Amino acid sequence: MYRVFFELKNVAEKLIAVCLAVVIFSIVIIELAKSPTLYIYKKTEFVSWLFPREIYYFDAIGHGKDYDSIHIFKLSEFDGNRFFMFLKDKNNWTPLPIDIKEKENALYDVEFDCNMMNMLSSEDGYWMISPEHKLFCVYDRSDRLLYVRNASSFTGYKWSE
Repeated sequence: MYRVFFELKNVAEKLIAVCLAVVIFSIVIIELAKSPTLYIYKKTEFVSWLFPREIYYFDAIGHGKDYDSIHIFKLSEFDGNRFFMFLKDKNNWTPLPIDIKEKENALYDVEFDCNMMNMLSSEDGYWMISPEHKLFCVYDRSDRLLYVRNASSFTGYKWSE
C-alpha cells in the first residue's frame, strides 16, 4: 500500500512540475507577444533580451492594412548597449548624424509628427533607410530610443501643435 502511495505521489509531483512549466512557458509567450520585441526584430533583425517599452505610437491612417506611422521604443541600458554593438556590424546602418542631402525622402517629413525633429536631430547612434520597404529607423544611443517610421502609403498628414 505504501508503495502505491509513493508511486502516486511521484506521478503527482511530475504532473505538477509539467503543469507549472507549461504555465510559465505560456506566460512568457503571452508577454513576448504583447511586447514590441517581435516588431523590433521584424524591422531591425535585433532580438531584445529585456522587454523594450513602446513610449509613443502614431498612425495617420489607423485602419485596414494601410499605415503611415511612427513608433518610439525605449530600450533598457543592457539592450541599448547590445543594440549599439549590433548596429556597428550592420552594413545598412549609417552612423549619425543624418546627411541633409538624404532628407528629401517623404519618410523624413518633419511636419508628419512632433517627434520627427527629435528623430532627425539625433547625433549619437545609427540610422537606416529602406525606400523599397518605406522604412526609416534611427537609434539614439544617448536616450536609448529607437525610432521606427514606416508607411505603406503616404497620407501627407501634417501635425499641428
